Amino acid sequence: VVGGTGDIGSGCARVLAEEVKHVIITGRTPHNIKAVEKMLKRIRRAKITATRDNKNAVKKADVVIAAASATHTILDDRMFKKGAIVCDLAYPKNISHRETERNDILVFSGGLAEIPQEIYPGFEIGLPAPNILYGCFSEAILLDLERRYESFSFGKGNITKEKVNEIKQIADKHGFKVAPFYWGDRLLTEEDIEKIREASGLRK
Repeated sequence: VVGGTGDIGSGCARVLAEEVKHVIITGRTPHNIKAVEKMLKRIRRAKITATRDNKNAVKKADVVIAAASATHTILDDRMFKKGAIVCDLAYPKNISHRETERNDILVFSGGLAEIPQEIYPGFEIGLPAPNILYGCFSEAILLDLERRYESFSFGKGNITKEKVNEIKQIADKHGFKVAPFYWGDRLLTEEDIEKIREASGLRK
């Protein structure tokens, strides 16, 4: 998890630590890295590694969550191994809006929801389709539909597995779904994904 000391990155790390064998988090400041590492080691089962070195953190990873908020691209597609799945969760995007010649990795824009009705805000907000909305916007809409006027996930440590499951249940109720895979503005098809499997040598 690149940017694993931030609110969203540490939330992803908490959830992943219950699902995978090894979680690596990166951050910019030693104090924050140590604090999140200590928290994860105390309450989770996975092996936890913390570092400031983004390149080494991702080079052998099967799944990369890019959650670092940065004004410039901090990840390069040459860093990833064949078959890597890269979820670009940050804004501005860390990698998914860049052109690449690689066809053996799956890179997609994360933090997006598919909504039940198209919206046209009247100005460009960086979304790939009119039925796609940012997850943060979607959360606010869903809470309003439930008449829950609260800071549901705001603040360090408040993105928990329990809250993730709760907001998913609310989303299901109102017809909101996790968005399909977009690489920038391009919707990835099953054929695209199959080609990535073939190129990476992972096709069974």
